[in-house]
Amino acid sequence: MEDIWLFLHLIFEGIWKFRFLYRDVNELLSRTGYWNPLQAHRGPQGSYGNGNLPGPGGDGRHEGNTPEIQALAINMTVVATYWLSFEFVSDPRKKIDGHSLARGAFQVMALAAPYLVGHSRKLFEEVSKNYLTA
Repeated sequence: MEDIWLFLHLIFEGIWKFRFLYRDVNELLSRTGYWNPLQAHRGPQGSYGNGNLPGPGGDGRHEGNTPEIQALAINMTVVATYWLSFEFVSDPRKKIDGHSLARGAFQVMALAAPYLVGHSRKLFEEVSKNYLTA
């Protein structure tokens, strides 16, 4: 679980570094058609995520079947990819800062929360307190 949080923070740092690409992804794609942020997040086997989402059964970290976990990985990718656009549209005059990116990381992890059980669920709830007070 800690690795996933760290991974998300690294992803959002990369998104922030290259925010000019993420700011208006649809415009960029419509003009060039060459770069697709969703493809950039795909793994070597064409699946979304980096392998940090555990597979179903046996490990006690989450519940869910393989299609649900694949859908979860896609949804997490979509939210992460379009988070900056969402923040801008929500309040165009608001400065996007570290808190905006932290909220994005929380939103992505919140998608996985219903699937977490045991220690992973408790850890999610504990770490989430830092994001809910920011």
